[in-house]
Amino acid sequence: MPLPTSVRIGMPNRHTQSGITLEVYPSTVAGLKVELQQATANSTASSLWTSVLLGPTSAGVLRHTAKIPDSTRTLYFRARNPGQAGYSAGPFTPVVFAKPKVQQDMQPRILPQITYQGNVEIPSGSDVFLSSAKTVKVGTQPTTGTITKYLLLPFSAFIPPTNAVSYTMITGFVQPGTINTATSFYCSVSLPNGAKPTSFAIRVFRENTTDVAKGNFYQTQGDIFATKSTATQASTGWATVGGSTFVSFSISTALSYLIGISLNAKAAVANARLAYARIKYVMPSYDRAI
Repeated sequence: MPLPTSVRIGMPNRHTQSGITLEVYPSTVAGLKVELQQATANSTASSLWTSVLLGPTSAGVLRHTAKIPDSTRTLYFRARNPGQAGYSAGPFTPVVFAKPKVQQDMQPRILPQITYQGNVEIPSGSDVFLSSAKTVKVGTQPTTGTITKYLLLPFSAFIPPTNAVSYTMITGFVQPGTINTATSFYCSVSLPNGAKPTSFAIRVFRENTTDVAKGNFYQTQGDIFATKSTATQASTGWATVGGSTFVSFSISTALSYLIGISLNAKAAVANARLAYARIKYVMPSYDRAI
């Protein structure tokens, strides 16, 4: 994007660029170079012409800027196809002339930088814009991949199925409100369509081996529940318990998902507790993540 003529880019030790921009029309024969000559006079055959060779191009027009200090001097230009394999030198075009002018500064495009480690970095202070029709994908174009993500559901997200259930929610965990009573808590799972859950775990506490602390990951459709994974605390104390292996499936908008926790404190209400549940899933692109 060109800057306004009243604005210049401030660069230390940099001189303002000036010169003459020419349009050169190459031969219709593909692969031929162009010789562009310039001189400070064109009144005699002895004018001292200097040459610049422009490489072959398939473009209809070549643009070349002759870098010349800003002055009132007139410069003269002419062009031809020089002698090259299979072709003799062509005639010169009629001479054109112009005076150098200050070249308009162009705001440089901010491009991603590739570091010596092969990482792509965006210059500091720059934004990255992406079309709303596109997404950032995982892997490479010929070989797509997935990235692993985790969804953590804290104790405060779990509620009992009815208001009649007695429970206590304390900083850091939830526990039953009465002893020797199986108490259930539920939390809905929100994952984007297309994400693939791969494992399920719960962070729970048991004081004694008679206490119960377990969880289930359910897939539901209406009132039909399908258990996808079960995690049961088999030791005592705090433990992060992994669930049984998931059968591979993808989240579908036609189905619902939730986690059910069952706590039963046999001797004291604090003997069975839940801190959180965690779901591990993979996604192929960043529109499949939360």
